[in-house]
Amino acid sequence: MTIDIKTHKTADDVIIELSNDLSETMSLPNIKPLLSQRVIFECENIKYINSEAVQLWAHWLSKLDERIQIVFRKTPPRVVDYFNIIDGFLPTSATVESFFVPYECEKCEHVELYLAQRGKDYIDSSAGEAVQINLPKIINCPGCQGAMELGIWKEKYLKFLIVKSGSGVTT
Repeated sequence: MTIDIKTHKTADDVIIELSNDLSETMSLPNIKPLLSQRVIFECENIKYINSEAVQLWAHWLSKLDERIQIVFRKTPPRVVDYFNIIDGFLPTSATVESFFVPYECEKCEHVELYLAQRGKDYIDSSAGEAVQINLPKIINCPGCQGAMELGIWKEKYLKFLIVKSGSGVTT
């Protein structure tokens, strides 16, 4: 499947919707946002991403004026994984507004993606304080109604939040 990129502009934002497979053949839009605009990446429909695509994306981001606010929304686990392993992919000034967290049901083995939202499920650090993580300990399984638990190792999966803060994490 090839990448599908849709760009929408408003007075305040440039919204870039990324869908399907992101690979070395992708070409991000040639835009010049105003300093007053945010560049928002809608990531929910990214199905696949490889390291070459991450390098292209990081290079594209590095060409934007550093005063422009970058926002990531509905970020899937595969992109979160790259936030955690590729230095510079998530700019230090960027905001992750929401990202998906896997929960697993031991009873029926169902995996559900929970949308963690900034301000509700996690609070960015300020003035060197630790990031506050408020993810639910369990959620209900839609398949068997059993209890689903986090399917991640918190310190590893949420590393991108901790690194951005330069501090620790509180739960």
